[in-house]
Amino acid sequence: MPLKRTPPSTPTEDRNVKSTVSSHPRAFVQSGSSPDLTTVGHDSNVSSRLKRKRDDCDCLPRLDEIRSLLSTSTTKADSKFSDLQKAITEIMAQNAEIKESISFMSKEYDDIKIKISSLETERENERRYIRQLEEKVDNMERQLFSTKIEIRNVPQKQDESREDLYALVEKTANVIGHTLKSNEIREVYRVKNKNNSTTINVDFISTVTKELIIKKARKFNNTNKNNKLNTTHLKIEGPLKPIFLSEKLTPKAQRLYYLARCFAENNKFKYCWTSFGKILIKRADGDRYVMIKTEADLDNLAKNE
Repeated sequence: MPLKRTPPSTPTEDRNVKSTVSSHPRAFVQSGSSPDLTTVGHDSNVSSRLKRKRDDCDCLPRLDEIRSLLSTSTTKADSKFSDLQKAITEIMAQNAEIKESISFMSKEYDDIKIKISSLETERENERRYIRQLEEKVDNMERQLFSTKIEIRNVPQKQDESREDLYALVEKTANVIGHTLKSNEIREVYRVKNKNNSTTINVDFISTVTKELIIKKARKFNNTNKNNKLNTTHLKIEGPLKPIFLSEKLTPKAQRLYYLARCFAENNKFKYCWTSFGKILIKRADGDRYVMIKTEADLDNLAKNE
């Protein structure tokens, strides 16, 4: 048999409940949803709370003020946004112009590069053509000078005539050991230099005669190292002066010969000479000579040192 956990009711409690119900017969008839709860089962011991009417609230002016502030802020924000949009539109337009300018400049730059490349190619071709012309002119001058020699540092006589120059050349040839006939000389004349000195130019009728004179002059100076060709050998009055005899070179060959002599002196080359208008250089006896055609040849020799 199960246990009964609810305590049994006492007669006293039953009586109290009955008396309570009987004393308030209308409490169960009224509903809690009545409009006027103050009249329903009013008990003097229960306190009621009265709500304040909405008409007595002071929030309306503040709400109006907030609305006004919001409206003002919205107007300002709209104005700023409009200005910002305008600025952005202007920036976009400027960017479009900048892009267009950059595109134009890029195209112009490419065109300039093409033009520069074309000009450089054209300049290189012109330089090559100029070098070819210079070589042709130099070769033509070398052929013209192939029969000529120069005699430098010979004092000039007063009222010197052409016959005097012929006699001077013949005497010089006799001194160095070569018998020269007057009909072997095509032309002889003096040329004034920049330093007011003069050079005697002699043009022979053949290259063979010129080369013999050059060869004999070198042999004479090598044999008489202490008494090389000078004015006393030609019986010219005045102080002793050395006389220099060499083949006539073109202006280009003259400069190259000067540079070659300086190079030979600075780099201990024993020999530097010319032959048929060409510059030759040799370090020592038994070595092969090197032909110097351009200044670049000297640069290459310097690099190999």
